Amino acid sequence: GTEPDGNQPDGIADVGDAGCTACDASTCDPNAGCTGIASFAPAFPRIASARIGGSQTYGPAFQAWAAKQALVVIGGNWEGWASSGRNREAVIHSIKAQSTIGTKVIEYGIADGINTANDNEPGFSPAVASRNWYLWRNGAGGTHVAFSTSSAYWQTNSTEYVPADANGRKLEDAFAVYVDKTYRTAGTANAAPSLDGHYHDNVFFYSWIDGDFDRNGTTDTGKSFGLAWRTGERRYFEQLKSIDPELIRFGNLDNMYSLGITDPANTAAAGPLDGIMHGAMLEGFMGKSYSFETWSSWAATMKEYRFRMNMSIAPKLAVCVHGGMAANGSDPYTATPYQAMRYGLASVLLDDGYYSYTPDGYPDNVLFSFDEVGGNAGGPPVGYLGYPTQPAPTAAWQHGVWRRDFDHGIALVNPKGNGAQTVTLGATFKHLTGNQNSSLNNGSLVTTVTLQDRDGLILLRP
Repeated sequence: GTEPDGNQPDGIADVGDAGCTACDASTCDPNAGCTGIASFAPAFPRIASARIGGSQTYGPAFQAWAAKQALVVIGGNWEGWASSGRNREAVIHSIKAQSTIGTKVIEYGIADGINTANDNEPGFSPAVASRNWYLWRNGAGGTHVAFSTSSAYWQTNSTEYVPADANGRKLEDAFAVYVDKTYRTAGTANAAPSLDGHYHDNVFFYSWIDGDFDRNGTTDTGKSFGLAWRTGERRYFEQLKSIDPELIRFGNLDNMYSLGITDPANTAAAGPLDGIMHGAMLEGFMGKSYSFETWSSWAATMKEYRFRMNMSIAPKLAVCVHGGMAANGSDPYTATPYQAMRYGLASVLLDDGYYSYTPDGYPDNVLFSFDEVGGNAGGPPVGYLGYPTQPAPTAAWQHGVWRRDFDHGIALVNPKGNGAQTVTLGATFKHLTGNQNSSLNNGSLVTTVTLQDRDGLILLRP
């Protein structure tokens, strides 16, 4: 079926569809033809990507690969990006034209530092300098606070203590105006009217660098000015909302541990950033040395995932990034081909978010795929599981293994540290069929399965 105007498949309504009304994705029938970003509800598995490294050319191969995903973050966030014949609208139009699920594309941006050695956004940096939106060591001048990773970057001050410009804007809301005009509405080859929204990197709950935030001559700790920092960051998202409430507002969000909380429902501790973003990224979901799953536990990383779900408003675009991913589906902590990928994907399927797998560096030209994510040659189609038939589980199902049921199958997760486990499924299911991992993805029927430690599995209903 199609929506009333025939442009999108069922469940992916277009703004302006005749007879459609806005509704919340969490309560909306995905076939009801709801209007607006809040109703975006692609089928499962939900896949996302953030390929913001490499050449950032985003050629035809990338476009075809990205079209199979529900949410795509692109880079090219510099004013000279289109100088080599690149065209942002052509890239985004091609992705969407090839998509069968209404793929959303958002633009990467970062506001917390100015690169003084290689200024790629000269349309914004003069405003920072003229309004003195830098963070200083003491007072409102003297010694700049530099990034801990590079002295070429001067840290900006997101708090309310900086002066406003002639329009009443400060650093963050001025940046929102700049990025939307530069990359969406400017009418240039660098601007794409089809862009769905904006990604704000480094949405920290407090500055990770100390400085004189209130400019009273004394160096402050970043944590002591956390509320002021978050209040300033909210300006960015409020500004995007005022420009167009249908623009996706997305942040690479800080972790619960920085606030000292352990309850993922306690979003008030991160106020006033709660309730303003449509989505949030967990960059170190798995596969990295700094991932909670690596140095703490699977339970800890799942709490961080659910915290981002709770921080977001509909359609709750929580993206979990599995880093260090190889083309054979292994990561630095599980060498068995495809096992780490299954583990990460099935873990994300336990809630309603999006799985993003990437090799280190987020390259835009390393574009492998897997049968389990859907849309891979010889494998099941995009969205093959349909929708969940039960809420996100809150406890293990059998022998420490977690399970969630969907229209067309089930997802199983055996967390790290639980040891190999054999579980009885209670019915007959079948393995996926695909061109990869033929010893497992062979379509065979099963009533019991064994999962290794740190493993996951997706099975289909026969």
